[in-house]
Amino acid sequence: MERNTLSQILSSTDGIDGSNADFTVPETHRVTVYIARDGHSMTVADVAAFTLLDGYVRAETRDGKGFVFFEYTSVSAVAVRPPASRDERRAGFS
Repeated sequence: MERNTLSQILSSTDGIDGSNADFTVPETHRVTVYIARDGHSMTVADVAAFTLLDGYVRAETRDGKGFVFFEYTSVSAVAVRPPASRDERRAGFS
């Protein structure tokens, strides 16, 4: 993925605030980045903020324990989950 593509994805997603280089994810949304390179893959779950820099991305994790840095070319997908509605059925007792 290229920087421009990631920026467009984040800019066009309802609920994600920011533009160009700095984006924040509200508490109500869940964002996961899927990274793959040389046959290996990993996920970066519960991202709270993105900073798009010249050659790489800085993703701040929601748990506040730090940042994950990765190159644009290693991003294979971005999943954004909006807030769950109260009408959705859940397993268990209601």
